[in-house]
Amino acid sequence: PPLSWPTPPDGTKSLILLAEDPEGSPTGSLAHWVVLNVPPTVPGLDEGIPPEEMYVIEDMMGRDVTFYQGVNDFERVGYRGPDVAVGAGEHVYRFHLYAVDGTIEYRGEPLTARDVERMLERNVPRVLGYGQIAATYVRYG
Repeated sequence: PPLSWPTPPDGTKSLILLAEDPEGSPTGSLAHWVVLNVPPTVPGLDEGIPPEEMYVIEDMMGRDVTFYQGVNDFERVGYRGPDVAVGAGEHVYRFHLYAVDGTIEYRGEPLTARDVERMLERNVPRVLGYGQIAATYVRYG
């Protein structure tokens, strides 16, 4: 889905976006999207970003900038939309946006949501701001 956000806090070096379905599996949350190192000059992401590890986007100053997509819990790079069975009821999808004071080094292997969550728990990089949006999805027959 298309997403937009306000200007991040001063000192922000990059943004991290994690999208999840907290009730997605019997064992807990399912990560649907992992996005790393979005420059703070990018005011949002368009719908339909291709599933590429490295992606170039134009920022609000007209410059080409790069961010990375990690591996979701479906073992694919990029966004995986809702896939709820008919009659399964409502599912709430949460998009978590972190403004951080650094970047996450890309080492040629895409990171998972769990990798990123562990880094954030250790405060590396340090979180300067946080926002969340939730959307509800239900599939009718």
